[in-house]
Amino acid sequence: IASFFWGAYLGEEGLINGVNITISPWKKISLEAFPPSAKASGQYLNSMLAVQEARNRGYDEALLLNQDGFIAEGSGQNIFIVKNGKVFTNGESASILMGVTRKTVIQLCRDLGFEIKIGDLTQEMVINADEAFFTGTASEITPIASVDDSPIGDGKPGHTTLQLKDKYLNIIHGRDSQYKHWLTQVRHENSLDPLVTE
Repeated sequence: IASFFWGAYLGEEGLINGVNITISPWKKISLEAFPPSAKASGQYLNSMLAVQEARNRGYDEALLLNQDGFIAEGSGQNIFIVKNGKVFTNGESASILMGVTRKTVIQLCRDLGFEIKIGDLTQEMVINADEAFFTGTASEITPIASVDDSPIGDGKPGHTTLQLKDKYLNIIHGRDSQYKHWLTQVRHENSLDPLVTE
């Protein structure tokens, strides 16, 4: 296993202020055609086409729909939304990668007392959400500010998103003793501070 330092995948500004995303014209590969749980190079071609098209139109990231027209995921991230204090995300039937960070955030929601619902997400649900965020190993917890230029909530990271993000960052940086058993510490060659990975 190789480990190396990786900065914020969607940029530091995106982590702080949120990213502007677009619904991609590219559809997520169907789970009947290719298992979404496979982290295989073929999966990434689908993602790269979507994110390049989004960036060519001035957006930070793409949001792919599945073959049934429901929300699948970002190019390399799972999606969560918050509405009326409840947290929603989709499941494997939506043709998503069942991400480790997604699983972590679901557990954190339960530990923090947030009601979490897993099921199909529609475009309307995302656009009308109070908050939305991406999760991923490289993306960590990145707020979503807008979808196709429509702001999510007030267009700023929401309270639930920030609470989960702060908790997650404290965990992965080894500052939360309750979750130390989730971590494996490794030392980066250019630092005396240990980097912590999931």
